Amino acid sequence: MMKQLARYWEKIRESGDPKVSPALDALNGVLYMGRQLRMHVLLVAQSATARALGNPEVREQFSTRILARYSVKA
Repeated sequence: MMKQLARYWEKIRESGDPKVSPALDALNGVLYMGRQLRMHVLLVAQSATARALGNPEVREQFSTRILARYSVKA
């Protein structure tokens, strides 16, 4: 999903707009500040790899992972 949002932003972005999608920027902000503000983000994903979420730092912001039929790489 992150990759799709980034691609969509590249497609509609105009010259004065920021390089990073505001949606991705806001999600990263909520994830990084969420613990301090006692906010929780519930993400349902089939494959929440670091690459799928944008980078390893984003994935590490999720303190709890509930897995069904997990693989060793999860």
